[in-house]
Amino acid sequence: MKKRLLTLLLVVGLVLTTNGANIFTISNAQGHPGDEVTINVSLSTEGTAVVGEMLIPLDKQLKYVEGSCVAGAEYADDYDFSAALVDEGLRVVVYSVSLTPLKGNGSEFFSFKVKLGKDPATYAISGTPILGDESGNKLSVDVINGAVTILSPELTIVTTSTDYGHIPIRSTYTRAITLQNSGNETLEVSGVEFSAKEFSTNEPTFTIEAGATKDVVITYAPVVRGAISETATFVSNAINGKQSATLIADPFSVNELHVGSASGISDEEVTISLTMNNMEPIVAAQCIFTLPESLVYVADSFVAAERASGYTVASSLDNGKLTLLMYSATSEPINGDDGEIATFKVRLNGTNGWYALSPEDVILSNVNTENMTSATSGGSVEIKSPTFSGNKTLDMGDNPVTEIATSKYTIRNSGKVDLMISKVTFLADGYSIAEELPISIEPWKSTEITVQYAPIVKGNHSVSMNIYTNDPLNRMKVVTVGGNIYEPNSISATGEVSENGYDLKVTLDNYTEIAAVQMDVHWSPELSTSKDLLTLGERMNGFSYVVEPVDDGVYRLIFYSLGGNTIAQGNSEAFTLPFENSANVNFNNTEITIDNIVLSSVDGENVSSQIEFTYNVKAPILGDINGDGEVNVTDVVTLYSYILGNTTGIDENVVDLNGDGEVNVTDIVSLYSIILNSNN
Repeated sequence: MKKRLLTLLLVVGLVLTTNGANIFTISNAQGHPGDEVTINVSLSTEGTAVVGEMLIPLDKQLKYVEGSCVAGAEYADDYDFSAALVDEGLRVVVYSVSLTPLKGNGSEFFSFKVKLGKDPATYAISGTPILGDESGNKLSVDVINGAVTILSPELTIVTTSTDYGHIPIRSTYTRAITLQNSGNETLEVSGVEFSAKEFSTNEPTFTIEAGATKDVVITYAPVVRGAISETATFVSNAINGKQSATLIADPFSVNELHVGSASGISDEEVTISLTMNNMEPIVAAQCIFTLPESLVYVADSFVAAERASGYTVASSLDNGKLTLLMYSATSEPINGDDGEIATFKVRLNGTNGWYALSPEDVILSNVNTENMTSATSGGSVEIKSPTFSGNKTLDMGDNPVTEIATSKYTIRNSGKVDLMISKVTFLADGYSIAEELPISIEPWKSTEITVQYAPIVKGNHSVSMNIYTNDPLNRMKVVTVGGNIYEPNSISATGEVSENGYDLKVTLDNYTEIAAVQMDVHWSPELSTSKDLLTLGERMNGFSYVVEPVDDGVYRLIFYSLGGNTIAQGNSEAFTLPFENSANVNFNNTEITIDNIVLSSVDGENVSSQIEFTYNVKAPILGDINGDGEVNVTDVVTLYSYILGNTTGIDENVVDLNGDGEVNVTDIVSLYSIILNSNN
């Protein structure tokens, strides 16, 4: 019979028959690491199978318990059973020597135990089944797989290392470490252990659900400088026990040098402060400044402050680099931990602006000659200065030699402080300014100085005017002053109504000795004149003259001396030129224009100061005693005043109203007659 069974097992799988549903079902199980759990395998079949076999592979976390595999209760007595652990897994065979069909009613076919490992997870349990009938045919069969779950929390540190960086001591810093529960049960952290007392957390106990993460904040409060590498160890119920993260930091002591700022006016001196805040005992300090050209170090101005009382100080200046050194001969540290340690002065030798003072090669030394400098900061100096604004030239124009030439020169201060004009000089005689010095000009304001020149001779003149100021860029402003001086020679005119028309009286005002005169006189064509009517003034005795019409209403006058006579310097009437009004036209408020004026010097040069001259003819109104342009009662009062002896401002041509050659009460009667007629 055994021989026949072996034959069946050998041939099973060679012939496959399908005689109905045959199903193996593997149960599920779960437990904690180290537990032994039972796995049941049941069989459902239609009853034709007489032998069954199954190979079940096992994960390394599922260790088969030796001898634990047993047949189910319904198979224990009537069937042979064998189980063996082979390389491929657990192999189980159940068969009937008498070829009794397997019950296959869904009851337990066999069971076995596994011991659970430590890695929490769910592990699939699958099998490779074989069923055979009494003829040695292999029957079709299905398997419903099972699973074994190992239950446990597992701690994974996601942030294995955290770096606090280069940080000052005596402060607190925080970083977060991320933890993950890689298991399938709640992770309970019962404490955090640190390898250094400077580390702490305000949440030493907590829980993390399966699959979740949590950030744990670790606080670091360093008190000692120097690089460290410490650990944070988390104590929990995790299957993998304590887990640690690395904590890295490079704490340093804060020892900082700071340069103060200052502000001042150009040419002044300002004080620069050096302050230090330190955690270490400092026994010496040194720094170097590259000074801007506008900042000039004041020799021997570097002094220790009260904090460093008794310290030796030294300074040196080489190619614009200022080195400052201070130290204690007895290695006594500077007092306190914050405040001023020294000062020095610079003279402001520049214009408006900010100038940086940045310390270089700073050394703050402890007693072991270590440089403990952790940081530095620079300062700046503001220079406020006036700014001179003004033209480079001043044109005084044309001026007569007989007068003081004057011209205004504008100075504007475009700076931030008052501009001082301390002195004004000229590089030639005869020039001056009218204002008293010094002159102060506020920022963004301007003023004028009056430049004066006392001429001696005619001609162009030029001089350098030097203006001395407190503007660093214009200590001496050079202005070119120039102009032209001429000898004044001009004519003017007056006139009066005559019996036949109007007498034009021409006055010559000449600085230069005149040898000949020419001019054209323009007036109304209805009025005429001639050479025979002209009479010379006394100063032109010995001169010949010509009066010729050159156009309608235009007469050319030429005066000359064949005997070499000249008109000396002076100002008086030159000639009278009467105009006859034969047409009896009204010439009141007309203009007489004199142009083409030539005043010839003895050298033949035209020295006239004018090109043309216009004279407004104002003929007196008979009866207008007060000259207001009307004849009324007020003229009566003025006439009475004239009769009583007040002749001021009265035109005598209008006061003798009746023309009898006297001014008396009879003229008042004539005035009343004029008033009455004008009213009618």
